Amino acid sequence: MTAFLALASASFAALDTTFGEPLTITPQMMEEFVATGPDPEKPAFTAMGILDFSTVIVVAAGEQTAGRSQLQATLPMAEFAFTAFGPGKPLPVAGWRLDATANPLRPPPTAFMIRSRLPDGDDGRVRFQLVALTS
Repeated sequence: MTAFLALASASFAALDTTFGEPLTITPQMMEEFVATGPDPEKPAFTAMGILDFSTVIVVAAGEQTAGRSQLQATLPMAEFAFTAFGPGKPLPVAGWRLDATANPLRPPPTAFMIRSRLPDGDDGRVRFQLVALTS
């Protein structure tokens, strides 16, 4: 491990300790002819992660003469260390449900659906773009 990755790993551990919270991940059935809902063969599990409501997702949308044109959106995101997953805790995929405990310092919602996995940054972290659930 390079010195940079060692330092980054230590700083991420500090972030998880300070801002992390237990997030419940519920695998969902996603077969074509089966009603959606919790997958009875894959139990829900808890993983420590960071839930961020003010993440700005930037997508390059083309170029202009004055510089890059970009599309920006503020979307909820969850971030985990890859080490949060393993036996009995599979890496989440799009369509799975994520629930956070109610927090008086954070406004609702507390329930989300994983929309997509964001590209890995070679930093030992995995990030997911979320969609808030209203019910």
